Amino acid sequence: MKRFLSTVCLCLMLFSQTELYQLLKLPVFVAHYFEHKQEDPSISLKSFFVLHYLSGNEVDEDYQRDMQLPFKTQVFSFVGSISVEPTIQLFSLEIPVAFIGTKKQVFSQQSFPSFYSTDIWQPPRLV
Repeated sequence: MKRFLSTVCLCLMLFSQTELYQLLKLPVFVAHYFEHKQEDPSISLKSFFVLHYLSGNEVDEDYQRDMQLPFKTQVFSFVGSISVEPTIQLFSLEIPVAFIGTKKQVFSQQSFPSFYSTDIWQPPRLV
């Protein structure tokens, strides 16, 4: 049941918020191709595609039918989301921090031969 519900929700989201709904117009594409095939039996699928998608939007006698084809028109819609913060805090994710008052020396003088090793990059000084 969870898988079915998540699939339905995913499909609803994809078809409403992307251009995937254009694939629902594929039967119109096939029907319009066969309409052209009846008018001109020598037309191929490639030439039909070039005629309707790669040669611009020519206004002819079947212009309205051409605009019903998939990916010929675009619908711009606003997509927004709503988030609700929970008002009841069930548990805390914060880890308590304990501070210890002792100081520890992180490095010793022996591990660094010179604390002034960056002086090599200083300009020369006149003494």
